[in-house]
Amino acid sequence: MFLVCLFFSSLIWLIIKFSQDYNVIVKVGVDFINVPKDKFITKADTSFRITLKANGLKLLSNKISKYERININLSNIKFNKNPKNHFFGNVDLKSYVNNLVLLKFPIVKNIVSISPEVLSIEMDYAYSKKVPVRALYTYTLEKQYFLYGDIKIEPDSVYVLGSKSKIEKINFIETDSIDFGTINTTIDDFLSLKQCSNFNYHLSNKSVKIYIPVEKFTEKELKIPIVLPVNKLNDNIKIFPDNAKVTFMVAIKDYKSISSDMFIMSVDISNINNNTFMPVILEKVPPFVKINNISPEEVEFIKIK
Repeated sequence: MFLVCLFFSSLIWLIIKFSQDYNVIVKVGVDFINVPKDKFITKADTSFRITLKANGLKLLSNKISKYERININLSNIKFNKNPKNHFFGNVDLKSYVNNLVLLKFPIVKNIVSISPEVLSIEMDYAYSKKVPVRALYTYTLEKQYFLYGDIKIEPDSVYVLGSKSKIEKINFIETDSIDFGTINTTIDDFLSLKQCSNFNYHLSNKSVKIYIPVEKFTEKELKIPIVLPVNKLNDNIKIFPDNAKVTFMVAIKDYKSISSDMFIMSVDISNINNNTFMPVILEKVPPFVKINNISPEEVEFIKIK
């Protein structure tokens, strides 16, 4: 009997409590649209709070979101210019809040408060500047895997838009840092650019593309004929041996197509009068190979009279 009485008394107490009105605070974020192309927002309130009153029982059955966003159309706002060529305007939030409540919160009895009731916006003439992108990334290559060409960042520069006094101090824009870890395949991804808050500047791009070409390599060996530099003094010179063995790493997909005629091997004749050996040098190498060794590194020569 006691438990039954306790249950019904608690139920009646809950009904009484939930039949009362309660205040709910909602934070509202602001997005500004139709900003004049020749202007830039330098200072503005980006959020405000509204306090709403609603019945407790209705709150139980209709959950009110604690965060919303609205768009404010700047083409409908009147701006005044001060002697420093800055533009100031105010936005009365009452109509925006009324529309938001009617659309999203029909259970609300009334709007208790808006804080602040007016948003202040400051604008200046826009100034743009093109600056390079500094990509922040790290990676390691798995064994036998190498870069197959150059790493590309596209675009490699972006436009920064904002007030002239702040933009002139910006010399580059960094990306968010990313670690790709150990890789064995080509990376084709996007890096987000670091965005600045508080209306200091805007960027023409939100991200850039990064391309890291990677291929699996294997070792190959070729014999390359040694060619003497074009010089009349060399007509009477004989070198031993007249070819050298080159060991290099090449991408597996290029293994069969690479040949000795893609290389040009010569000798350094700068000390020909002071030595009996000449260093072997590679004058032409395919861009997609990595040289491991040249044997021999020097060749002997004789002068024939």
